[in-house]
Amino acid sequence: RIEPGAPANLVATRGGDVLQRVMGDLAVLENFYVRVLAPVMIALVVMIGTSLFIGAYAVELGIVLFAGMVISGFIQPVIALLLTRKASENLVRLNAESSAKWVEILQGLEDIQACNAQRFNYTPLMEDISLAGKMQKRLSRLSGLNSGLGLLLMNLTLVAILWVAIPIVNDGGLSGVSLAVVTLVTLA
Repeated sequence: RIEPGAPANLVATRGGDVLQRVMGDLAVLENFYVRVLAPVMIALVVMIGTSLFIGAYAVELGIVLFAGMVISGFIQPVIALLLTRKASENLVRLNAESSAKWVEILQGLEDIQACNAQRFNYTPLMEDISLAGKMQKRLSRLSGLNSGLGLLLMNLTLVAILWVAIPIVNDGGLSGVSLAVVTLVTLA
């Protein structure tokens, strides 16, 4: 979005802000296929394949496994995204502003030192760095909560599989060895 209107649309934009945005966009594009597209496709194939495999032992088990994987693989990440989106956007904005301030300070370093104005220029920058640290701490907490929730959902899916499978084993519809296979595949 920057390139078509350049240089006219860059007059009001600081150099550090543009640099931060371009570098961030390049990182996103670089990792899009590896971190977004491929994992979703692989997750769909694995989810459908393992559900069909477990469903061959008992249809109810396949349905429970599929539901558990949909919740932990798609619903939980969407909830995590919604919870972290605003904080992440604020952090990116703050980092862009800090980069712009760094560039301005470095470009005017001689004038700042000549006027003995270091305190007036460095204090806002240090406040931004402190605020960014607080934002990163909040995002780390949310990430930890997300990881813990993922582990909880995995174990709840296992408990649900066992809850459905044990009566099937007792009725003779599933052998003990098959129960072990179903349990280990669920964990995997």
